[in-house]
Amino acid sequence: MYVGLSYLDVHLWFVCTAPNRDGEVVIANCTTLTDDFPDRACILAVEDHPWLDHVSVMFYGRSRLFNAQNFPALLRSKTYQKQEDASEVLMVRIRRGAMDSEYTPEDVRQAVLRCRWRPAS
Repeated sequence: MYVGLSYLDVHLWFVCTAPNRDGEVVIANCTTLTDDFPDRACILAVEDHPWLDHVSVMFYGRSRLFNAQNFPALLRSKTYQKQEDASEVLMVRIRRGAMDSEYTPEDVRQAVLRCRWRPAS
C-alpha cells in the first residue's frame, strides 16, 4: 500500500492515492508557508509529521500523477529517501485539501476522487 508513503528529494512528498489501473499514484509535496504563498488549503504543523520542523503548506499546484513502479528503484538508488509514513489522519487532510484547492490539477483531483482508499479507523 502506497498511501501515506513519504519521501524526500528536496521537499517532503506524500503519496495520496493507491495505484490506479495504470499503476499511477498522486504525489504532492509540502513547502514552507510564507506570507505570500497563495494556496492555504492544507497547512501542516510541526506535529503533523516527524520530518517537519516548521509550519508548512501543501503545494497542490505541483502535485501530479507518478508511476508507482518507479519507487523501488528510486529508493534503492537513494534518489528519494523514505521518511516516516504519514498518519491516516494527515492523509485525510491532505486529500481533502487536494479536492478543495483551486491549484490542484484536474487530473490529480479526479484521481483522488476515484481512489477507493479510506482510513482503517
